[in-house]
Amino acid sequence: MPMSPRSLCLMAVAATALAAGASRAGAAPVARAFSIEQVMSAPFPSAPVASPQGGRVAWVYDERGSRNVWVAEPGTNGAFSACAITAHTGDEGIDMGEVSWTSDGRHVVYSRGGSLEGGGPVNTLSRPSGAPPQEVWTASVDGAAARAIGPGHSPAASPRGDTVAYVLDDQIWVAPLAGGLPTQLIHDRGRSGAPVWSPDGSRLAFRSSRGDHGFIGVYDIAARTIAWMGPSVDRDSGPEWSPDSRSIAFVRIAAGRSSPFADSLTAQPWSIWTADAATGVARRVWGASEGPGSAFRSLEAERTLLWTASGRLVFPWERSGWLQLYSIPAAGGEATQLTNGDFEVFTGALSEDRRRIV
Repeated sequence: MPMSPRSLCLMAVAATALAAGASRAGAAPVARAFSIEQVMSAPFPSAPVASPQGGRVAWVYDERGSRNVWVAEPGTNGAFSACAITAHTGDEGIDMGEVSWTSDGRHVVYSRGGSLEGGGPVNTLSRPSGAPPQEVWTASVDGAAARAIGPGHSPAASPRGDTVAYVLDDQIWVAPLAGGLPTQLIHDRGRSGAPVWSPDGSRLAFRSSRGDHGFIGVYDIAARTIAWMGPSVDRDSGPEWSPDSRSIAFVRIAAGRSSPFADSLTAQPWSIWTADAATGVARRVWGASEGPGSAFRSLEAERTLLWTASGRLVFPWERSGWLQLYSIPAAGGEATQLTNGDFEVFTGALSEDRRRIV
C-alpha cells in the first residue's frame, strides 16, 4: 500500500533522530528502524495535472520503481479518493510522464519509455534485446485497461476528443483515440515538435526546428494544408493559441550562434509575435529591451506564453535580474509586471477559464 506524505515525514524524522543518537560520543549503537533500500524505495508522486471537467487530478506515481498513472476523484464533503488507472509493474529504469487529459476529463494520454529529459531509448538493465520502446499510451477512469497507441512521445489530445497528435522520429503523427492505426500527419524537412491543438480542434500548431533557425507551422485538419507563421531566418518557438482559435502567438529569438565565452545574460533582444493562423501573416507586438533580460529565458513548463481571456499575453522576462511574469495586450503595447520580488518564477499555468494564473 502506498505510504502517505505524513508517514514519509515521520520516517524521515525517525531516521534523523537515529543518526543524531548514534553520533553522540560514547553512545551505544542503535538499531536502524529501516534500511537504505526502504528509504530509496519510498513512493514518489510527480507531474500532477487537473482535468478540464469532472474535478479530477492525475499524476505519475513511482512505487519501488513501478511507475503508474493515479487519479483522484472528488467525492462528498470535499473528500477525494485515489487509485491507479494503469498497471505497469517492475523497475525498468524508464521514464513515464507528459500526462494530459482529453477534453471530457475521462481519459488521459501519456508517454512511457526512454528518457523524457534527453529523449531516445534507454537500456539501464542492459537487455541483449535492446531498450524498451518509447510509446504513447492512453488510459481511462472507467476501468478499461491502459492501451499503447504507438511509438512516440509528447501526446496532445484533440479538444474534439477523437484524435491524439504526438511526435515520432521528429515528425508529427496522429492516431484515433478509440483505437486504430497511427499515420504520419506532417512530412517536414525540419525536426518537428511541440504539437498544440487550437481550442476548437480545427488546426494543429507545431514547431519546425531547422538548425540555426526555426518556424511555427499550423496544419489545417479539413484543408490538409500548412501555413507558416511569418517565416524568417530567426528561431521561433512556443506557439500559443488565442481563445477564438484564429491567431497564434510565439517567441522569436534572433538568428546567430553565440561564442562559448559570450555573456549568457544578454543577447540580441528577443520578441513576441502574433500571426493569423489561416494566412500566416505575422506582426511583432513586443520586444525585450537591451541589457538584462535581452536573452530569452523560459519557464519550466510546456507553454512559454499564456493567452488570457481578457486578450493579454503573459510571458516570462528576466528584466529585473529575476525571472518574473509580465503581460502585454495581444495587439501590442507596454509590458506590465505581474510578479515582483527576490525570487524566480519557476512554472505557471492558466486556469481553464483563462482568467487566473497559478
